[in-house]
Amino acid sequence: MAPGATWLNVFKPFVFLAALCLPVGALAAPAPDASLLALQDMDQRVATIGYRLARSNLDICERTMPLSGMLVHALDQYSAKTRPIVAATFGLGAEPALLVVVPGSPAARAGLKPGDLLLSVAGKTFPAGATGKKASYSRVQQIEELLLASLAAGPVPIEYQSGGTRHSAIIAPESGCLSRVQLMPSAKLNAGADGTYAQLTSGIVDYVKSDDELALVIAHEMAHNIRAHRSWLDQRKISRGLLKSLDGSAGKIRKTEVEADYLALYLVARAGFDISAAPGFWQRYGPGSLLEIFSDGTHPGRASRVAAAERTIAEIRLKQRQSLPLTPQLSAF
Repeated sequence: MAPGATWLNVFKPFVFLAALCLPVGALAAPAPDASLLALQDMDQRVATIGYRLARSNLDICERTMPLSGMLVHALDQYSAKTRPIVAATFGLGAEPALLVVVPGSPAARAGLKPGDLLLSVAGKTFPAGATGKKASYSRVQQIEELLLASLAAGPVPIEYQSGGTRHSAIIAPESGCLSRVQLMPSAKLNAGADGTYAQLTSGIVDYVKSDDELALVIAHEMAHNIRAHRSWLDQRKISRGLLKSLDGSAGKIRKTEVEADYLALYLVARAGFDISAAPGFWQRYGPGSLLEIFSDGTHPGRASRVAAAERTIAEIRLKQRQSLPLTPQLSAF
């Protein structure tokens, strides 16, 4: 799960490619598609856990961002051939809509729900959709940036349409750790961080045995972003290519992975998840499980990863017994 792993440059958010798995007959007679709805449920789970991690660890994150608890999608991020089934499934049209609303978040408290159409924020309308046949995620990125910029100023008015009726609401954002969370459609067991997004595949979401394990995966990638590992590697021109095992780069990347493993357990513990799930997860998810990412020297071996998790858990448990703050001991990176 190296920061900036190359697969991040290949995949787009799940709604971008979900249509690759759609049944052929669905295009002929559009109807709500079960596979898209299942991915929406998965995205809801990921977003909810990510939100909880970001909020619960605000006081140990130097870099923060406003959190609204909503995830947006738009019709033009799908290919032209799949837009009819997407429209039938989610009610999407010209306006962007809410795919996910995290329970208890500012968006939920403002009354917004999945399926609501977004019309404007802080008096600004959202960019128009593309008319080309190819799927494009650029509009959703612009919408996300507009929402973040508006929310950074504090409570903002938002206009939306729900059930055919126009509504107004005020979203009062909460602050959280600087890291967005994103689900990717792939059967591969993988995750990565690019400095902004903590991204994980639908395959790894299916692979984990509990929300506690899923929180660990998300927290690991968030830790990379919280600690700005990708920026640290870029500034030092650390190779992530074929030469990384020859020029010493692998060891430097591994250093970021060790720190992300350590910090992730604190993030998970502080958010109220069960940290005892970590050793079992790393025991399964390592060398011998056919995950090639662990064979290039950039990640700790399975035994050392399990041992490190057990040491960190003991450290956290001791602090809990002594009623000490759960503050990770991080060195200057």
